[in-house]
Parts: sequence; C-alpha cells; structure tokens
Amino acid sequence: MQLSAQLRTAQAIDEVKRRRSLRSASKGYQVDRRYISRRIQGARTKEEFDESRQKLSRVQEEGLAHWVIVQGQLGYAPPHSRFRLYAQRLLINNGNPQRLGKGWVARFLRRHPEIRTLKGKTIDYKRLNGASPASTNVLFDRFALPEVKAIKWRNRYNADEIGVMEGMGENSLVLGEAFRKCISLKDASKRGWITIIACVNADGRSLPPLVIFSGGNVQQQWFPDSDHEAYESWYFTTSENSWTNTEIGLKWLRENKIYIIFLPAHASHVFQPLDVGVFATLKRRYRYWFRERCYGRASEATDKTDFLWALSKAWNEVMITSKYVKEGGKITDIPTPRSISTPERPDFLAQMAALGVKTPKSSRDLTRIEKSLVDVDPTFGNPTVRLLFRKFAKALNEKTTQLSATEVHNSQLAAALEKAKPKKRRKVQPEPNEDFVKMISVRKVKVGLEAPAKGPSAVTQRNQQQNEASESEEDSDYDPECIIVRGG
Repeated sequence: MQLSAQLRTAQAIDEVKRRRSLRSASKGYQVDRRYISRRIQGARTKEEFDESRQKLSRVQEEGLAHWVIVQGQLGYAPPHSRFRLYAQRLLINNGNPQRLGKGWVARFLRRHPEIRTLKGKTIDYKRLNGASPASTNVLFDRFALPEVKAIKWRNRYNADEIGVMEGMGENSLVLGEAFRKCISLKDASKRGWITIIACVNADGRSLPPLVIFSGGNVQQQWFPDSDHEAYESWYFTTSENSWTNTEIGLKWLRENKIYIIFLPAHASHVFQPLDVGVFATLKRRYRYWFRERCYGRASEATDKTDFLWALSKAWNEVMITSKYVKEGGKITDIPTPRSISTPERPDFLAQMAALGVKTPKSSRDLTRIEKSLVDVDPTFGNPTVRLLFRKFAKALNEKTTQLSATEVHNSQLAAALEKAKPKKRRKVQPEPNEDFVKMISVRKVKVGLEAPAKGPSAVTQRNQQQNEASESEEDSDYDPECIIVRGG
C-alpha cells in the first residue's frame, strides 16, 4: 500500500474512534469501509504481516535509518556497499548467520521513504564544518547592527570571485555516426587562469565586473579592434598569477565605496548567493559561447579576445538579463491604432487573405500553404499543382542547406581572417585618477597605433625631406644679380 493510502487509513481510523460514522469517514478519506472495520478489529496490514518474516525487526530498521541520517549530517553518508555491510553486521549480532538478499536494500528504501539514494558531492571538511550554528549566529548578529540595518536593501551587495580557464570548452551532446560510443571534439583552448570579481545587490542589479589577467600590464592586443561596447564599463587589471590580492581588493572596494560584512570562513557554499546559484550557470554559458566562437578553427590558437567575447555573451545572459540575478521588467502596453475601414473584397480574396500566408522559409511552410489552398479551392489539389509544390519544397530545402553551409563557412573565414591580422604589442596605462584600466584607455592606445598607418610612411617622409633639401640647394645656387659664364 502506498504511503498516502496508509496515511488516509490512519486518519480515518482516528476519526471513527472519535465517534465519527464509519460511512462518513470512508467517504471523506476515500478508504473502503470493510478495510477500516477490519483494521479497527485488530487486523494487521501487509507491512505488519511481512515484518514477522523480515530479517531485521522494525526497531532495528528504524535505528538503521536513523544511523544513515546522522552519518549524512556528519558528512559521511554511506554508499550502498557500506550500508549493506553495516546491516549485515547487525544481522550477525542478532545471531542470524544468513546473508541479506540481493534486493534487500531496495526493499528497505521502500519501507523507509525518509531516506533515498542521492548523488554524493565531495566537499572540503573545512567548508562542511564552517557552516555551523555558531558561525550562523555571528553572521546574523552582524546584520542586526544598527549601522547595517540603516543600509537600504538596494544598497546591499554581495561580491565574490570566480576563476575561469581561458578558453576551456565543455563536453556536450553532439551528433555523429550511430556505431560509435563517443566522438572526439577538437579543442585549441589554452589553460591560463583568469579571475573575475562579480558583485550583485539584493534588487538583482549587478556591477560591472573586474577582470584580472596574468601579467605585469594590461596589453591592448588582448582587446578586439572593434565591437568593444560590451566591455565599456568593465574594469581590467593584472596580477602575477591572475589571482586577486589585498592590493586589488582594496582598490576595488574604494572604487565602489563598499562597507564590508565578512561571511563566515569556509561557508560560501551556504551563505554566498553567487557561489550557490549564479557562477555555475555563468561558467556553463561561457563554455558554450567559447565553443561556438572557436567552431571550425581548432588549428588556430585562441587568445584573450575570444575569452572576452564569450565572457561578455555569458555575462549578459546570466548577470544582466537572467532570472538568477535580475527580475524581469514589466512590458508597457502599446495603444492600438485606430481601425480604418477598408473596402470589401470578393469572397475568394477574403478567404485567401484570412489564411495569413507569409513568405515560406521551409518545405513545411509550403505544405501548410498547399493544404490551406486546397481548403479554399479544391482545384488546387490536382496532381499538377501538387507536383509543383513538391518541386518547390525540394528546391527550397536544397537552397536552405546551401545557405546554412555558406553562412557557417563565411563566419569561419571571417574569424580566421580577423585572427590572421598582425597586432602590435603595447601596454595600457590606467587614467591618472583611476586604479583600473577601462576601455577608454584601451581605445586611446589603439588610436595611437592606427594614426601612423593613416599618415605618410617613414620612407615617404624621408623622400620628401631629400627632395626639399635638393630644391633648397638649387635655390641657393641661383643669384639674379650675377651672370655666370661657362666655357664651352
């Protein structure tokens, strides 16, 4: 009997014992009257009858279930093998030399729905011990301070850092030959580590991220030559190993005027909203967009422009427009325009207009149009028209396939051409009143690199100087007041 039926039966029996009629209790809890009557007279349930044939008593099984729950709370949740071994030892201590059956664990789980098979996730013991009641009380005491309570919710932010592998794609489901078990995917990604500091507030708004590269200075060749509006408000800096440090953290806090409340140590998996619900999605979307960016050019090395492009796509999806951080805005109503009377059309044209025929984009659209035309006028169902529709559908499918292949090929060629362009190395200095590099500084360096290319080359300037020098020498030899006579 299912657990819900057992609960309904127990409630019906309690109602009957409280002087409620048997018919009313049976109808109210949807339990057979005869079954309720037998249970009141002392009849045992199937579970109670089977208990006498079980190798462990009910008390022992309840103790075993309690042991599983306690072990899980301590961080030592037992796998099936350890649980079975523990139960077998309990059976031996009862003086029963028999072994547990093959399906005993599955039957035990059915008898005890309070426990079930879960996916175990390993975690450092410091993190597991850090989220204790004592540390939780300390955190809430900090939030109860008058200075903190005076801060409005829209001004309360949560900050955390995330490390991302530069250009690390992800394994995914793909299409391939049916006889294969798996298929290899080309990957030209690097394994450099880049840190991003993210910050969101209680209202769902997010601050521009701080991207920390590995190196001594921010280099202009790390950024694209165009289409960099997505990084306009971002901040960039470097450290020796691309990790955040005290100096960078203090600069970032001063830049955003942050009043700090520290979360309990080793407890971010419990108290850190970004760690729990946002960063996993951000990484997953970043890997997806990076794979799409580098599709078809795995023989070429990836760089930080690919990383920034994929990160900006993922950031806009997860940190700005995603349900994980920001609530969706309300759509304003657009007033409908005034209706204008139009001349009446013949019946056939009115029926054709009612079909709402649009330009077909696939063979399915043509099939729908064909069926609609036949409904309007059966003459469209003759074999000649059907043959024409089939030929149109075949041609449209072929053109669509060719167009898709051409678009993919062109995008690959455009990406390869962009990567093949030589880039000059030039470090980027932050503005005098800024601690971090912003896109305005990157643009200044790029403009400075492009300016000489637009003007005359060095060879042209040198030739012009030589011509001017020769002209000046000729002018110096000419004297209008002196007549020079040369002998023949």
